[in-house]
Amino acid sequence: MSWHYPKAGKFELLVPPVLAAAELAALEQPGEYLAFRLAVDADGEMADVELIERVPGQTIRSSPEAAGFRSARREAFRAFCSPETGQPRPIASTVLTGDVATAIRRYAREYRKLLAAATDQALIDELLRLDTVEITLPQGDRSRRVLALLPTHPLKLLWLAAYHELLADWQKQLAAMKSARRRRAALDRRLLRHLKPVHYPFLLRGSGGDTYL
Repeated sequence: MSWHYPKAGKFELLVPPVLAAAELAALEQPGEYLAFRLAVDADGEMADVELIERVPGQTIRSSPEAAGFRSARREAFRAFCSPETGQPRPIASTVLTGDVATAIRRYAREYRKLLAAATDQALIDELLRLDTVEITLPQGDRSRRVLALLPTHPLKLLWLAAYHELLADWQKQLAAMKSARRRRAALDRRLLRHLKPVHYPFLLRGSGGDTYL
């Protein structure tokens, strides 16, 4: 995927097509899909995008308990729709500050509140599987499964919004420095490269109740 910004130039991000398709499917229908499943064939290639299995979130989309969460999810996802076409755009192409960050924080709060208050085990299981992609990989005569987390997940989006706001604040501070030498000394680029949402959230739930670390 690539985008062009008038002042910053071209920005490219390498994302497997199937994961990009899962992200857009979640953004297109925020109240519909819970999780996704796909397989990697014996040659090490991911299955065709059209073959990705979409797992509906039946309890989340029907439970009265989840009404506030559904509303917050739809509101947050509207920020990733093109104003011209109304079609969703990859989250990586959007600056997550201002009103967008406010909507994301509400989305994350509603997720936490619902997860803490939920008593229906089916609802709890779906909340823990939300926005995951379960990938089956060949391993000799057997197979193993790994779990990927989409950027549409409330906790992942919350991290990304905090990251964008942090960088925006640093940008303002750097812009206020008149000396280029001071700006270079103030910013630790190695530290910046290591700011990643690795193992966040720490545990994920897969199909069949399996827990992934």
